[in-house]
Amino acid sequence: MRHHTPILLVGGAVRDWLLGKPVHDYDIGVQGDVIRLSRNIANQLNGAFYVMDAERGTTRVILPDTVLDFAACRGKTWEEDLRARDFTVNAIGFDLAKWVATPNPKPPIQNPKFLFDPLNGYDDLTHKNIRMCAPVAISDDPVRALRAIRMATVLQATLAPETQQAILNVRLINDKISIERLRDELMKILALPDALPAAQNLMSFGLLPQLLPNLPWQADHSINQALRPLASHVGLNEALHKQLNQATANERTRLSILRLTVLLFHAASTNLALKLAQTLRLSNDENLQIRHVLTKMPAVADILAQSGLAQEQLLYRFIQQTGQCAPEIFWLAQLRIPNLKTHLLIERYFAHYAPDLAPPPLLQGSDLIEMGYKPGPIFGRLLDAAREAQMVGQIHTHAEAVALVKALK
Repeated sequence: MRHHTPILLVGGAVRDWLLGKPVHDYDIGVQGDVIRLSRNIANQLNGAFYVMDAERGTTRVILPDTVLDFAACRGKTWEEDLRARDFTVNAIGFDLAKWVATPNPKPPIQNPKFLFDPLNGYDDLTHKNIRMCAPVAISDDPVRALRAIRMATVLQATLAPETQQAILNVRLINDKISIERLRDELMKILALPDALPAAQNLMSFGLLPQLLPNLPWQADHSINQALRPLASHVGLNEALHKQLNQATANERTRLSILRLTVLLFHAASTNLALKLAQTLRLSNDENLQIRHVLTKMPAVADILAQSGLAQEQLLYRFIQQTGQCAPEIFWLAQLRIPNLKTHLLIERYFAHYAPDLAPPPLLQGSDLIEMGYKPGPIFGRLLDAAREAQMVGQIHTHAEAVALVKALK
């Protein structure tokens, strides 16, 4: 691959390289024609090519296991570009062209001589210090206040004093910042394996009250002791763990939506909580997940109060109403009220009721037609009754399903 356009590897890829972490997403600064260069690279590597923002000169090349993001150099020099970034640990450049041209190049982590680091980001990375590239880095882009807290959590780093002060002074909600950008950064925080320290920082810096107003954020309110479900949970049911990490939309996860709901529980009413969720412009499925959790939680205690067939019937009907949200509600109910023994309900869901595990229905619409029924409302009622009886263990064969329908006549 040959080109004569000056490029510089920057951002998180360099940071993670230096930390010895695997890298799959690369940010590449370009001094020159970004679109032409990245399209040529995509062609040579048989990758998918996209123009993300033609006006700002940003493109993306997608390879099987790698994403390359290209952006025009901000400023006349690389130093100007790096000073326009958020934090010094993200403003370390790596001269990829010189490194590739070196005979038998060592891994980047062993080649600090190829770094371009006018802001001493490598030193901040080594000492785990989150420091702004410029005094106006956060005031110019308030989303960076959230990002600083997320990075400090992920890197187990300390916020520099001037960075802390800038976060304390920031006003997140203004006409220049879209709620979508703020939402996406918040959801990245809530998706962290252990989101509790980051959430506590968001509270101490006064950022959560800005993002979710009208909640009781007073220091002595129970909400400040109710963030425990945001912590990591070792030993979580493997099937539920896999489900919680499913993507919903825009790289958000079911876990991050569930953790958002933990905060919304403290709204004065369910309607207010749902309105707050809607201000974040989530998808319809995500809003439905939040609605199910907020409104169906009380029914968990009713299920556990029963036993035998009565409990199984309540469990089945609860799952019919909430679908995939059911085990998440059970898990959250146990976290909020530890003496609730919901682990058996979670296990039962994934052993018997999950969509990919539930047995096929014993009775079909064609069976009802053979029995003399005409398609109509009664079809649904009879099929639902047969399905419930099957799932709770009252019937086990097709013949028993037919007999049940005849008895319901």
